[in-house]
Amino acid sequence: MFTPRPSLLSELTSFLNPDAAVELSVLQRVTGELQRVTGELQRVTAELQKVTGELQKVTGELQRVTGGSLKLQML
Repeated sequence: MFTPRPSLLSELTSFLNPDAAVELSVLQRVTGELQRVTGELQRVTAELQKVTGELQKVTGELQRVTGGSLKLQML
């Protein structure tokens, strides 16, 4: 997909419609922020998947040690 240089796009937009140039600037900033947030969400998702895997290992080990049933005893 062809993406024009931001400066060329800004120049063309401001020539055709000055208000659109401001809108384009805002859209570019919002797009950048969305990309940053998306990257952060991907990092957090990967970390959650890692933690979930560890929890599954611990649960499996607990089930093995307790013979397949987890029992709580009141003293």
